[in-house]
Amino acid sequence: MGRAYAGVLGSLAWAVTFARGALVGGGIEGTAKSAFIAMAALAGVGYIVGRIAEVTVDEATRQRLQRQLDELEANQT
Repeated sequence: MGRAYAGVLGSLAWAVTFARGALVGGGIEGTAKSAFIAMAALAGVGYIVGRIAEVTVDEATRQRLQRQLDELEANQT
């Protein structure tokens, strides 16, 4: 999940920064540099958010399965 979020947010940041540069008539060098920095920053944020989401979902699933197994064992005795 982390890599997927990083890819999406990084690409989105890059595209928005280039669009902004085109709208305001910014130079290609400055716009490219800004786009790269924005892409790297948001890709990092996306990776962290994705990893947190993945761990949260995994833990919730593990707890739910454990509860179901405990209930199944209690019903068998």
